Amino acid sequence: MTTMPAPKTSPRQTEPAPQPDADAGLIRDPRQIRALISPVRQEIVDAIHAAGPLTISQLAGHLGRPADALYFHIRTLQRVGLLIQVGTVATGRRAGSLYDVCARPLRIHYDTARPAVTKAITSVAASMVRLAQRDFARAFRLKLATIDGNRRNTWSGRTKGWLSPDQIAQVNRILAELLAIFREASPRPGATLHAATFVLTPLPEHRRAPSNARRSSPAQRADSGAPRRRKDSQ
Repeated sequence: MTTMPAPKTSPRQTEPAPQPDADAGLIRDPRQIRALISPVRQEIVDAIHAAGPLTISQLAGHLGRPADALYFHIRTLQRVGLLIQVGTVATGRRAGSLYDVCARPLRIHYDTARPAVTKAITSVAASMVRLAQRDFARAFRLKLATIDGNRRNTWSGRTKGWLSPDQIAQVNRILAELLAIFREASPRPGATLHAATFVLTPLPEHRRAPSNARRSSPAQRADSGAPRRRKDSQ
């Protein structure tokens, strides 16, 4: 599940209704975005997006959660249109419903002109970071982490830099390539499940005006009367 910016429109121009087929994977509706604030619902969408249609029982196995704890979240995602029922499959004596995401790839559509949408997106991003923190800690706890070599599978980091427009474009190409690798990585022999979370954001620059030398306070200027020691170099 990724994000993309909204096109700029003039104040008098109304945004045309999205075509049902062209942008099927764009999550525009604030109700859909708010539904993804829940980390559990993010996990459900991510699992089905990656693995394909699943029953609740299969989904519970993927997530390591009891099936009974997922029904409410499945119904919520169905109600806002992010999940659809695509069939049934025999599961013992019962037929289990198969659920799939409404489209692939799913992307949250940034609409900076609507404060309610940007607030919801910010909350979704915060949930993603919390999930990443949990997954990172679990990798070490379960001894799944490989921390060196070209097959290293556990990383975290933060960096800052002054990027030119061309460098920002390069970063976006690299992130798009990373997402493409994950989208093409379906369950298969020899493959193990991984997650990647990233946040790219511009930062305000706080330019501090040059100031005069700091003046000492009267208390600092007061002579205590004690002899001052001089440290000489030897």
